[in-house]
Amino acid sequence: MSIFIARQPILDRRRKVFAYELLFRTSRENRFPDVDPDAATSRLISYVTTGFNLSRITGTRGAFVNLTRRVLVEGLYTVLPPDRVVIELLENVEPDDEVIAACRGLREQGYALALDDYVDAERFAPLIECASFLKVDFRSTPPEEQARLSREYGSELAMLAEKVETEDEVKQATRAGYRYFQGFYFCRPKVLSTQEIPASKVQYLQFFNEVFREELDYGRLEEVIRSDLSLTFKLMRLVNSVALRGERSVASIRNALIRIGEHPLQKWATILTLCQVSADAPPELIATSLLRGRLCELLGPCIEAKLDGHALFLVGMLSLLGAILQRPMDEVLGELAVSDEVRKGILEDGSALGRVRQLVIAHERGRWDDVAERADQLGLDLGVLNDLYLDAIGWSTQITGG
Repeated sequence: MSIFIARQPILDRRRKVFAYELLFRTSRENRFPDVDPDAATSRLISYVTTGFNLSRITGTRGAFVNLTRRVLVEGLYTVLPPDRVVIELLENVEPDDEVIAACRGLREQGYALALDDYVDAERFAPLIECASFLKVDFRSTPPEEQARLSREYGSELAMLAEKVETEDEVKQATRAGYRYFQGFYFCRPKVLSTQEIPASKVQYLQFFNEVFREELDYGRLEEVIRSDLSLTFKLMRLVNSVALRGERSVASIRNALIRIGEHPLQKWATILTLCQVSADAPPELIATSLLRGRLCELLGPCIEAKLDGHALFLVGMLSLLGAILQRPMDEVLGELAVSDEVRKGILEDGSALGRVRQLVIAHERGRWDDVAERADQLGLDLGVLNDLYLDAIGWSTQITGG
């Protein structure tokens, strides 16, 4: 399977390449595809870490990588090497407290931050304190404002003029104090491609499930990876080219897993699974799965039986796998390392977890008499259910960026 990345050079005042901005593509057609931004960013990170070799894309130069809010806040970028990558924050990410804390955190981890398409406003002041690069759009920013921004911030930040298209604009930016330049005047993005080993969606789901067990079992996880060539290849590429750069290569899958560590493995699993499983599925199925999972989880401690929220989350989240994979649910679950309790919760409406799942589905479909009856059976107040439903919507919307 072919995978694609576009790169556009960023030049210094000597017209030498300083770095490349990396851009997600789905084909050799050189334009941003009509896909969910979170999915695009996640796939780009996956391609950089396990599809391409970063040195093949940028040589010894740095790489600018755009992040959405979700990928920033969840720290999914941390599989990228901080000494090779500049994190570029998209202009549509609002600087709320969570975003500001995440930007400070990435600086503490050694990453440089660039603010894309910067427009001066008081609310962005905390981000300026975290940034190393300020990118100014020369197509949409008036000349007087271009110069003012450079005077205001040029002594502290590296000013980068983007979307420059003429020699006059390059000279104008240079006079104003800009140190770096990017745009069609120098080079349009160039699409690179490579072949990726085909992967099994089911194997990725099983990998995800193993990584997020309450107690990580490296032996079980090793068996999952050993059974899939794509996962094995990506793991060894990750451990040798990014996570352990400068250290000796690993000799076994288990050794690679242990040296990467549990938290980075969870980040990596999130990226890979998001890319792989949702690639061909309708976005509505993914959003509904997340909403079901979260609402089931929240209901666990609130019903009379006080059920395990972790198991309920899996029941809700995996309840649409049959539709997503277009296969019978019992067949899909037969290939996943889920507990008997979770399996029964998905397949058996009368099981303890299944009764909660059925309540959530009834609420989802607006069957209010059924909702009232099932809530009463579970010892749940309807007012609590409605409050938890709103909480679950807020959580799933934040996750999907919807």
